[in-house]
Amino acid sequence: MILHLFFQKKKKGMNKLDKLTVSVFENEDFSMSHIALIGKSGAGKSELLKQIVGSFLQSGKKIIWFGSYDEHSSMVEKWKGYRIDKNEDINSATFSAHSFILIDTLQIDFEHLKNILIQDNQEWILVQDDMDEVSINYEQSEFMTRKLEFLYFVSEFGRVFNLYTLVAGEDIRTFTKTLPSKKIVDNTKNLLLLEQDYTSLKHLKKHKWINEEQVKKIESLPKYEAFFIRK
Repeated sequence: MILHLFFQKKKKGMNKLDKLTVSVFENEDFSMSHIALIGKSGAGKSELLKQIVGSFLQSGKKIIWFGSYDEHSSMVEKWKGYRIDKNEDINSATFSAHSFILIDTLQIDFEHLKNILIQDNQEWILVQDDMDEVSINYEQSEFMTRKLEFLYFVSEFGRVFNLYTLVAGEDIRTFTKTLPSKKIVDNTKNLLLLEQDYTSLKHLKKHKWINEEQVKKIESLPKYEAFFIRK
C-alpha cells in the first residue's frame, strides 16, 4: 500500500498542523502494533510521523513522544499536551490526565516509567524520532543506553501491556547498528518506507525486511509518499 502525505501550501497565518485532519490509515489492514518509519533526509519522514501521531490521537490513543519542546511545541499546543521537563513529573496522575505527553528531559527513571505505564492499563504509543542517534550512542551515553533498552523492552513485551513503539530514522544501517535496535525493527509488524538510497534498500533486503518486488516499488517512490508493509 502507498501512503500519500497530506501536504498543501501553507496559507498565511495557518499552522501547518491545522490541516492534518485526515486519518493516515484509512483501511482495515492496519492494526495496532509496533511501527518503524524509515526515510532518507528530505523524504518527508518527520511530517509523516506527525500525521501518524495526529491520527492516533484523533482515534483516542495515548502518545508519549521523546523530544525537545522547541521542536514539538506546535504539537503540544494543538493536542493540548503536557510537557515533562523534570523527573518529578513522571507519576501516575500525570499520565492518567493527559493523552499526549512530551518527555523533554534527560533525567528519566525508565524503570519507574515502565511500571507506571504497565499499571496504567491503557494503550500507549511511545514515539522516538532520530533512532539513528539513539543507536549510535548506545553504550556511549548512559541516557541513550537506558532509553534504547527501555524501547527494546516495549518492543519485546509491550503488547502484553498495550504498549507499542513508533520509531523513525534516516539510515537503516545506523538505525540498526546495535542488537537492541535491530530487534526493535525485527519486532515491528508495520514498516513504513519512504525514499531510500541503494545501500539502504540492499540492507533491508539482506535482512529479509523487504523482498525484491517491494524493492522495485520503493525505488519508484516520489518524495512525500511512503510504502506500507505489513510484516
